[in-house]
Amino acid sequence: MTPAPPLLDVRGLSVATPEGITLVEDVSFLVQRGGSLGIVGESGSGKSVTALTIGGLVPELIVTGQRVFQGQDLSALSAKALRAKRGSDLAYVFQDAGTSMLPVRTIGAQIMEQIRLHQNVSRHMARRELITLLQMVGLPDPQEMQHRYVHQLSGGMRQRAMIAMAISCQPDLLIADEPNSALDVTVQAQILAALRRLQKSGMALILVTHDIGVVAETCDHMAVFYSGMILESGPTHLILSRPRHPYTMALLATVPTLEGKRGGRPSPLPIIRGTLPHPSARPTGCVFAPRCPREGPECHVRPALRDIDGRQVRCIKA
Repeated sequence: MTPAPPLLDVRGLSVATPEGITLVEDVSFLVQRGGSLGIVGESGSGKSVTALTIGGLVPELIVTGQRVFQGQDLSALSAKALRAKRGSDLAYVFQDAGTSMLPVRTIGAQIMEQIRLHQNVSRHMARRELITLLQMVGLPDPQEMQHRYVHQLSGGMRQRAMIAMAISCQPDLLIADEPNSALDVTVQAQILAALRRLQKSGMALILVTHDIGVVAETCDHMAVFYSGMILESGPTHLILSRPRHPYTMALLATVPTLEGKRGGRPSPLPIIRGTLPHPSARPTGCVFAPRCPREGPECHVRPALRDIDGRQVRCIKA
């Protein structure tokens, strides 16, 4: 039996500025229908640029490689065709819903506009769907909530309203860029619960986050980004239980635990020495070599991704 093709197949994706500075280099990954991919890494590692590039949201950048979604290469679509696909089949949840939604229109009006733009339904049917969506994402009193403006909502409510807008046309793929950023832990749990409910309905998810714990709870696969490249990718449970790349090991070591030193005093968290290189000043060999405890002469050659122990790793010594 032939396996079903992936919903999203990103192949050799590279992104550069008009000045020729490479932001993302040779990134490849798959997302299956109903599957989930967590993208993790430090700030500036290329996570958000990759996520935005999939849907063609950074037209000023130079993009090479393929982004095959639902069997179509998105880079070959016209701007009009790509706009039609965004919102209906491919949807986004951005980091700051407060700046991603119009301040002069109610959230209900904006979500209804999205529904009517991509679906041939009456205003009455769109309003019924709006109330259902607001209930689905856990917003209280949807009948009253639909008349509020974004500045009248808390951070968690804004994020849930943004999710309601994103899923209003039942997309096949939702790309969520730090959806729980700057939210308290209770609201974070509510947002993640809403995302998990959507996954159970068959929607695929790409989750961009700094929080490895969120990926462990939510995603079946993960990709570890560093300096615009994937250093390790594969099933989440394999990478978290047996990381092979030194950078992945270093990231996991910085995650706080409940265990402390004898006497109940917490242990100091390890740090990753050095800083992420600027995209214009990447090392010629392994991009992580200057910060790596295993760095040696052989690391001055740029390694390719290799299949190791059920995942892909970009390290000569793994």
